Amino acid sequence: MISPNKVRCGIREKIRFVELIIFLLLFSCSSSKSSKKSVEIEIKNPFAEKVLGIGIKIPLEPSKLCVSAHINPFSEAQNIEKELDTIKEAGFEMIRKDILWLDIEPEENRINQNALEKYRFLFTKAKQRGIDIIGILDYGNWWASDSSLNCTQECIEKGGETQSCKSVCSFFIPDPQKFAKFAETVSREIPEVQRFEIWNEPNWIIFMNPPNPSSYAELFIYARNRIKNEKNEVFTGGLMMIRPSGIPSNVIFPWNEFLGELKVRGVIELSDAVAIHPYTGSNQLPYPPLLPPEDSANTNGSLISFIKSVINILGIEKNIPVYITEMGWPSDPTSPQNFVSEEKQAEFLIRAFLISSMFGVKIFCVYTLKDLPDEFYTPLPAERYFGITKKDLSPKKSFSALKFVSQNLKGKKYIGDMKINLPENANQTSSDEEGKIIFSPVFEDEKEYLVFIWATKSTGEEILSPFEIKIPSKSKAFSIYGEEIPAKDGYISISSNPVIIKITKE
Repeated sequence: MISPNKVRCGIREKIRFVELIIFLLLFSCSSSKSSKKSVEIEIKNPFAEKVLGIGIKIPLEPSKLCVSAHINPFSEAQNIEKELDTIKEAGFEMIRKDILWLDIEPEENRINQNALEKYRFLFTKAKQRGIDIIGILDYGNWWASDSSLNCTQECIEKGGETQSCKSVCSFFIPDPQKFAKFAETVSREIPEVQRFEIWNEPNWIIFMNPPNPSSYAELFIYARNRIKNEKNEVFTGGLMMIRPSGIPSNVIFPWNEFLGELKVRGVIELSDAVAIHPYTGSNQLPYPPLLPPEDSANTNGSLISFIKSVINILGIEKNIPVYITEMGWPSDPTSPQNFVSEEKQAEFLIRAFLISSMFGVKIFCVYTLKDLPDEFYTPLPAERYFGITKKDLSPKKSFSALKFVSQNLKGKKYIGDMKINLPENANQTSSDEEGKIIFSPVFEDEKEYLVFIWATKSTGEEILSPFEIKIPSKSKAFSIYGEEIPAKDGYISISSNPVIIKITKE
């Protein structure tokens, strides 16, 4: 008979043995985990450092993705909410929307309470969806200057419809004190808006007549002093950077001279940011913009050169934020020969957004949400087709690309560029012999790297022949629309159309 003490002793020994086995198993598992090597990629200094000649503080948040949208605050509530849902689905964090003085104060000292309620509804619904707002305070008003009053009276006398005449004649420079009063009313009555852009394209006669930096400076300072506080941000109106050769400055005032004048007059030191509209049109026909954002050979300025010029004018040491409050390309599938294709619109927008992020641009606003409806009058046919959706909100390819890219960039920061080693036998056509620029910005979070790779000629033009690169192990390649691209023996093809490489860190 076995004694109870021996039984208890045997049980204790078995327990110790089991504990030892469990310990060894746990140790083995933890050791195997710790022995896994993190995937490393070779990061080089940010591309912008070479261009600007200064150090870039990294990591950088990607530019806030914004859309400059013509949402009509007077349309049906369900239509407004549908457009906001579309904006949210595309991944936009912000909308840019006009707040028209003529809507808010149709007669001097008479505030249209119904209009205020309509704007408040729009902006409240945006905020509920986590969408921030840039409110553009614009334009003049038919009663706010002698020029506007005379224009309106003459228009009506010639048989024009009264409201149309008031609208057409509202682009003359108004009395700055009256404009400042309007700005204060909006700031007080529409508290959902705390980021204000003063006017739109004030260097172009279409929006400010005449485009005079001295008059605009006075207007800005009066308005800014009435609405600037610890909550509100106030910045200069986006400058139109397209300028056809031979056009006098009383039609389109050169943007760089306009900005320089604002700096001299003390506007820049009062502004929380500087806004620009760096459309890339050809030297011969700047509008509509049809060329790639990097093109420096056929345009009056590439996106990169525009950003560099702005920073140089402002003063590198000042570190004044730069906002791109409009940039886009028109795309109409029914007449692609006159505009860009849907594919090119998507590629150009993604490349422009990524370049902006690489150069520290804080906000990047796509122009625009949807193509214009048939009843919307515009003398410029291209203006109808800048939307990333069609007029019925059905998506174009650029919508799908922005949605995929924004989803995958969420929570990631720009840390530099991946070093690309080209194989000796990389395809290169004779017309590409002057060299290539390979863009390879890297964004990361705690789980993965996200690398965007595309190439242009050294002049920024599209390359004619793709070439291959080897991608890191444990990585997958995708198109900008989210379609997986199979690698062949670890190699993928690179062109001017960005490829996205996802690299898991472990």
